[in-house]
Amino acid sequence: MSQTKSERVKALIISEAKKMFIERGYHGMNYRDLAKETGLSPAAPYHRFKNKLELFEACIDGAELTFDCAAERPLEFTMLLEKTLQENGGIISKLSQCDPEVLFSLV
Repeated sequence: MSQTKSERVKALIISEAKKMFIERGYHGMNYRDLAKETGLSPAAPYHRFKNKLELFEACIDGAELTFDCAAERPLEFTMLLEKTLQENGGIISKLSQCDPEVLFSLV
């Protein structure tokens, strides 16, 4: 199924935002620079995400892991963890640079 223009724009914003969160941390990423990096209008990110937290959550969506299987199926869990880390371009490793209030709101 082909993506709509709106879906493609949203995916572009998320993709570039992931890079910016990784490079700059949570506080260093801003919508103005995001719009510049994507080539979109400054309003484009605001139309799709009401705030930076919502965008951050979209960036790490799918990165959450269910640790229930770790004890029961350690090999499967390890493979899932490695795949998740690879697919998310290191975003998980940058979580320590985020505002603690943001991290706790995601739990």
